[in-house]
Order: sequence, then C-alpha cells, then structure tokens
Amino acid sequence: MVRVLNEKREEILHGLTDGLNSICVGIIGPSILVLGEIITLLGIIGFLFVVNLAMAMGVILYFLFLGFFVTRITGRWLSGPSSEMTSASIQSRQTLRDILSLFREITLFQKREAFADEFTGQRRRAIDSYVRVNWIQQLPKYILESSVIIGSLGIVTVYSRLSGISSAVSNLIIFMVASSRLVPSVLRLQSF
Repeated sequence: MVRVLNEKREEILHGLTDGLNSICVGIIGPSILVLGEIITLLGIIGFLFVVNLAMAMGVILYFLFLGFFVTRITGRWLSGPSSEMTSASIQSRQTLRDILSLFREITLFQKREAFADEFTGQRRRAIDSYVRVNWIQQLPKYILESSVIIGSLGIVTVYSRLSGISSAVSNLIIFMVASSRLVPSVLRLQSF
C-alpha cells in the first residue's frame, strides 16, 4: 500500500493496463508456445540423431551458440530503447493528463504551445524508441538465415572432404530440411 501511494498515477495506470496486458500477452501466452516449440525442436533433433549422430551434435551446438549469441546481443541492444519507450509513454500520459485537467489555466496563461511541444517531444521519443525496438527485433531473423547459408557451406566442405560429394549432398539436404524447421523455432524461442 505504501508503494502504491509513492508511485505516480500514470505509473499505476500503466501497470494496471499496459503492464497487465504485457504479462498476459508477453508471458503467459508465450509460455505455452515455448512448450510447443521445445517439443518440436526435440522431435527434429531426435530425427537428426537417428539419421546422422555427428551432424546432430554439430547442429545442436551450432544453433545453441547462435541462439545464445543472438539473445545476448539483442537483449543488450533492446534494454535501452525499451526503457526509453516505457518512460516516454508514461511521461506523455502525465503531460496529456495535465493538459486535460488544466486546459483553462494553460489557455489563460498562453502555455498551449509549451505543453503541446512537450507532449509532442515525449510522443516522438516513444515512437523513436518503438521503431528501434522493432528494428532490433528483426535482426535475429537475418542473422539466423545467414547462419543457415554459412552452415550449409560448412556441411558441404566438411562432408565432401571426409566422405565425398554424394555424402555431402545428402547431408546438405538433411541439414537444410532440419534448418528450415529449426530456424523458425529458434526465432520464436529467442523472441519469447
């Protein structure tokens, strides 16, 4: 109760509206989807273990490294813009509340432009942060898609030298089929 009294009204409103939505949409729903993705990944990895044990181990290590790397990088890059977006959103709500509750006084003292500029600046900060967050969230897709190409080249190189071109082609096909299902699952797990 004491903490609620110390918080600003907009922070409480944000927590009770957008915050609760974020919990439901951002935590509970994805938790169920994560379980489904993990089951799918285990099925694909099980298939790879049956077909080619060495490649299965290599694919697991390769995608674990990529998932860890991408998560670390994007997590670091997202923390600043995400905080800025939330802060600017709360501040703009506070300013808008002030404008609406003090409209007569603002008009009387000819402060409309100052309040409008403040509100516009806060919304611009929120929108700029939102754009940066969305841009950063797209990076893992391109990194993982590029990594599939690099992994394919690695498969062809290793297997053509070890077992010949026919083995390289068959293992490349297996890798591409597995990757076509692994990459979307890894992307969804990473985003959750």
